[in-house]
Amino acid sequence: MPLLILICILAVPYFEFLVFLKVGNMIGGWNAFFLTVITAFLGIYLIRLEGFDVLRRLKENMAQGISPAEEIAQGLFLAIAGLFFLMPGFLTDSAALLLAITPIRRFLSRHILVAGNFSFQTGTADDHLRAHDMKYGTKPGQTIDGEYTTQDDEDSDTEINKDPSKLPKNDDR
Repeated sequence: MPLLILICILAVPYFEFLVFLKVGNMIGGWNAFFLTVITAFLGIYLIRLEGFDVLRRLKENMAQGISPAEEIAQGLFLAIAGLFFLMPGFLTDSAALLLAITPIRRFLSRHILVAGNFSFQTGTADDHLRAHDMKYGTKPGQTIDGEYTTQDDEDSDTEINKDPSKLPKNDDR
């Protein structure tokens, strides 16, 4: 896997440069440069609009108690698309444009959520505390009271340390 990442890091700029040279030969070097700058600005604007839409849907789903997993995955894809738009080049801009299209992003996010076998829980903090209390047998709001003393290393040979059965017993559970 690290070798694949290294190959991608080295190959993407190389292919971007080759495509930039081809486009530059066809439409002119300055035109190709300005086209990459314009696509970066338009792409970031598009990502911003799509991001607000995803954020709105995420808030709606959370208010209704629906898992926002798909919106979180779509937000991740939008972040990747934004990174691609900031990288100069026609290949990364094309990949970013594909990730910015809602139906493609929705398909990819659903596919990843199903393939990854993710599970999400919805509910309030009180619901999770109640589930914890049921799992561990504690009562809601139960406080466990206790006393402690600090010991120095020279006090470690007390009779409690020698015989733990002399500890006070508390059967109030």
